[in-house]
Amino acid sequence: MSLITVRSWFAGMVGLLLIAGIIVGLVPSATTHAATLQAAPPQSGTIVEGQSVANVRLGDSRTSVTNKWGAGVRSGSQQVYFMGSGEIRVFFNRSNRVSSIYVIDLPRFRTTRGIDTNDFRQSFDAVDRAYPQARVVGGGRAADGVIFQRFQSFTRGLYTQIIIR
Repeated sequence: MSLITVRSWFAGMVGLLLIAGIIVGLVPSATTHAATLQAAPPQSGTIVEGQSVANVRLGDSRTSVTNKWGAGVRSGSQQVYFMGSGEIRVFFNRSNRVSSIYVIDLPRFRTTRGIDTNDFRQSFDAVDRAYPQARVVGGGRAADGVIFQRFQSFTRGLYTQIIIR
């Protein structure tokens, strides 16, 4: 057998295995892969307290989030979407359902009461006005299914985040 014949045979076998994998469902189809690559998180959106960020809701499946926003960077029980200097972290429970969403340093995402991550960079006055019933929690305020926090880190400096659970 010549080298060319062996290469052709090998290439043919790889192609057959790939087709069989797609048919059986072991390998994602090209259309599924293309859809995931095209999906991306929105650049802005509404944070609905205790419910959703843009079009991702608490309780959504990991597959649903991936179909809407793409794969992101998976790290344990979370998918991270880096967007410029900010990020969104989507956390999943043991059933692979969204349990919380963190919006970090992304001022184009606003709560239904108009608060974004820049509004409490210096003080919580705007949060206190928008959410008068908010209670003080470590590093921030909590009210109506939403938490506002401000942190200082050595690697990142000052950052702010809005969390829904």
